[in-house]
Amino acid sequence: MAWKGVITNSGSELLAQWTAGKTLTITRAAAGTGRVSEAAMLAQTALVSEKQTVSILSNKTTAQGQKLQLQVTPLATGYPLNQLGIWAKLDSGAARLIALFQTDTDAGVEIPSKTDVPDYVYTFYGLLEFTGSGGTLQVTIDASALVTAESMAAAIKAHNEDENAHEGIRQAITDKQDKITASGILRGDGKGGVTAQKFDTVPTENSDKLLTSGAVAAALAKKAGLGTDGKVPVSQLPVNTPGGVAGLGEDSKVGTGQLPINTPGGVAGLGADGKMDTDQLPINVPNGIPTLGADGKLSADSLPQVGMTAQIVVTAPTGSTVTATLGTKVYTATESGGKWTFDVEDYGTYTIKATKNGQTATDTVTVSVVQQYTATLSYFTATIHVSIDSGSTVTCTKGSKTQSKTASATGTVDFTVTESGTYTITATKSGETAEDTATITADGQTVNVKLAYRHIYGVVWDGTSTTVWSRTDEAASFVNPTPYRAGATSYGSPFDNLYPWSGMVRVTDAVAGELVAIPKFWYKWTKSGNSLKLQIADKETDGFHVSPAHADRGDGKGERDIVYIGRYHCNTNNYKSQSGVKPKANITRSTARTSIHNLGSNIWQSDIRMRMTIWMLYLVEFADWNSQKTIGKGCGNNSATENMGYTDSMPYHTGTTLASRDSYGLGTQYRYIEGLWDNVYDWGDGCYYNSNGLNIINTPSSFSDNSGGIAVGVPSSG
Repeated sequence: MAWKGVITNSGSELLAQWTAGKTLTITRAAAGTGRVSEAAMLAQTALVSEKQTVSILSNKTTAQGQKLQLQVTPLATGYPLNQLGIWAKLDSGAARLIALFQTDTDAGVEIPSKTDVPDYVYTFYGLLEFTGSGGTLQVTIDASALVTAESMAAAIKAHNEDENAHEGIRQAITDKQDKITASGILRGDGKGGVTAQKFDTVPTENSDKLLTSGAVAAALAKKAGLGTDGKVPVSQLPVNTPGGVAGLGEDSKVGTGQLPINTPGGVAGLGADGKMDTDQLPINVPNGIPTLGADGKLSADSLPQVGMTAQIVVTAPTGSTVTATLGTKVYTATESGGKWTFDVEDYGTYTIKATKNGQTATDTVTVSVVQQYTATLSYFTATIHVSIDSGSTVTCTKGSKTQSKTASATGTVDFTVTESGTYTITATKSGETAEDTATITADGQTVNVKLAYRHIYGVVWDGTSTTVWSRTDEAASFVNPTPYRAGATSYGSPFDNLYPWSGMVRVTDAVAGELVAIPKFWYKWTKSGNSLKLQIADKETDGFHVSPAHADRGDGKGERDIVYIGRYHCNTNNYKSQSGVKPKANITRSTARTSIHNLGSNIWQSDIRMRMTIWMLYLVEFADWNSQKTIGKGCGNNSATENMGYTDSMPYHTGTTLASRDSYGLGTQYRYIEGLWDNVYDWGDGCYYNSNGLNIINTPSSFSDNSGGIAVGVPSSG
């Protein structure tokens, strides 16, 4: 069984505020039974089934965070312990569950009843992994569970003075004393029995008796003396030393019995082969004489084990596993204060490796002399800082690795990543989703990602004679686009990667020809005095309307997600949108309407709603009424129609093929739509004028030149 712990979503939120300078107080801990899935642990605000409050005995600040010591004591009824929770509060706020520890099995830790095991205690050490500064951290310690020195001394004194303390031991001693009948010096038998000690009056070899005082005195009075031959008698010499002094035998040599053990003949000598016998040579010195190896050095096994060895001291993140390797030999060491010390025996280049939580860091150290070498290892670490609505669930994913956190009250989340690459950042809240990517390229890097569930871009016109609008909302800091012009090498728009502009792409249709797709968006016009404000949103937003071309046309098909407009004017021969031919000209709107619709049941002449949709996209992107100034003069070459496709070679979707934007002539396009104000005039369907002013027709099948429309107003002038 193992424990798994998490900082809960509530805990992450409190910790984020704590680092902003507030006081975080850890108020209590509790134990309970029941478990939830690992994926659900972050969202827990209480234990599944809380059984009791447990004591917080101590708190210790470590490099990883705060280490708490908890104590669980038995209740009247036992239970399986599956969850331990830690509660904390900010300043005077309400306490919330900030950390949850849970067993990996339902069996958990069995807490017995107080009746069965009254003195039972279960001690748990929990590490709250968080760091930071700026605020104050307090921990409420359960003083009732601690023993003071004064109370401990009083308890020991009372025990020592209690006549009934250790009653069993006292009785055993009494029983033994009742059995002792001997007198004099007593001797124990090692089994609890005693007998009287016996004595010898003279020394006797291998006797287990004591000597009487007289025997000791007599022995002390004796001393070795010379015999009649002037020598110490053999009986007074040390044992195993014949004659008392090692001397020569009849062969003029010291007798074998007087020679040192394992030295044949008493002196190391040469064998039959003219060399010393192997058993008379020093250990680990082949053939008796150390020799040089192929590298010109003495081999390691020929050298004596004396003096110091080289040492490698490695500094690495605490909790790592560190090794030093030379060839096939691998050294290991135990961490001491973030350092690992290796005593290495051989010269060479060692590979130093540290691992922790799937991360690896390596370095090399070359040992060439006996001295202390150092190496410092650190793991790759970078930060992804995410901004999103408070309370959002945010994930950071790369491959199979995913981190999940809850955005703080300030709307931020920080992810620590341990390798380079591209990470997908996804936020969800109330059924909405926002996503972006972050690319990490270097250790220590911080990448900021700003997510939003909807993006709004706006412009404001002040109602004066200027054609220029000012930018608002998320477009407030945008620079103006730079459309293409002949010969230019630098062009682009800050809207190129933003929806819906990014979705305006070329599409080939077998029936209609070359088209441009326009994705659905939402817009809002606001009039204040003489000023006008236009906003475009990429998602449905309160107070905004679906773009005119995508709105429900009343034809039973509802809102359109994408609408299409011809890239070119109508081919003079077949009414299709095609390049390389002249446009159809000098026809009535009614003829154009019928002929275009004859291409297919879903193909209609472009109407006022489509034109308004394109106008709004242009206005927010370019922030200027005058498209001829911002993109190109356009118009025509003299008064004749010319072949379409003159922008086909343009390397960018917007601009002019002329060298100057102020030059008249064919050559303009806006987001792949060629000739919006070039070559020929375009008919706009779905509207007509009469005495009631402008009338709009929503349904394409009802387009007419003079009936069926809805009056939308009379112009104030003109």
